[in-house]
Amino acid sequence: MKIKKLILATGEEFEDIEIIELSLKEAMLPIPFIKIKLNKKEVLINKDFVLSLELTKLQTI
Repeated sequence: MKIKKLILATGEEFEDIEIIELSLKEAMLPIPFIKIKLNKKEVLINKDFVLSLELTKLQTI
């Protein structure tokens, strides 16, 4: 899923990122994470720190 903007509780902002599905091993971690693709790197972020998500506008024909 493409995300236009992600803002964390720490004040960090990320733009034009993609949320990637967690692997089974990552999904079994005790902390709820989301995995994002940022500048060709995959990063795990604690879901509790997400303040805001802005989705890209979907266009239908």
